[in-house]
Amino acid sequence: MKQKICIKIVVAVLAFFLCPTLALYGQVATADSVAADSAWLAVDSSTPGCDVYLNGKLVGKTPLHFLAVDSGRYELLLSRNAQNNWMMTNWKRSVELTYGDSIQVFAQLERPYLIKSQPFGAEVYLDGRLRGTTPFILELSDTMTTQVTLVLEGYRPTNLICQPDGPQYLETVLEEDPVFASQKQQILQEATLHKARHGRRALIFTGLSLATGIAAMALKNTADDAYNQYLQSGNPQEREAFFNRAEKYDRYTSVAMGAFQVNLVMSLYFFYKSQK
Repeated sequence: MKQKICIKIVVAVLAFFLCPTLALYGQVATADSVAADSAWLAVDSSTPGCDVYLNGKLVGKTPLHFLAVDSGRYELLLSRNAQNNWMMTNWKRSVELTYGDSIQVFAQLERPYLIKSQPFGAEVYLDGRLRGTTPFILELSDTMTTQVTLVLEGYRPTNLICQPDGPQYLETVLEEDPVFASQKQQILQEATLHKARHGRRALIFTGLSLATGIAAMALKNTADDAYNQYLQSGNPQEREAFFNRAEKYDRYTSVAMGAFQVNLVMSLYFFYKSQK
């Protein structure tokens, strides 16, 4: 009886020490077999909680700890669950996995900001570098807080803050620069006076061209009449007088036609200047 009790005690002691060792051996063997037949993928993102898709299949959310997958090429997609925001885009990448690989992927996501100004066309500067003109979509790291500056001639520079917990639609009304406004008003007044002066000059030269044109026609008719009388006269003295008269009025006609042409050109020139 005592011998059986001793045997049982020995068996119990051996079981106590050997069972954990056998269990650990079994676990190691199982892990080794899985590692030998699988690849491991871990996915994290700058904004946690993104849905992780492998070849279109949802496999978890970021941060996703090592996931055992078969070897091959996978299309990795991270969705930020922002279907109602048309500016938010998904993050995509192709990954190649082979048996025994352990790959960690970190997705640095971007957050788009729609920047608008009134009036539009303002230049958008980030860190002193021109990025575009309003309206403009600016994409920044979703963990980045920064300042952008809007610059438009005649208006004061305006700063806007882009931050992860702030709005994505940034719109501002630019404030006109008072110095530039007064200068602009002075320029407009001078331009108005300039147009008015040229308009008056155009009218004056238009009148002169009309007058010289009529005078040229009248002088031409007088010259033609004198020449016809020269041809019809039989008196030598009268013929000479008519000829001299026709020649004189022809000269007057030439001068009047020249003045008409000059006045016409000047009237067109000042009319063109008055419209600029």
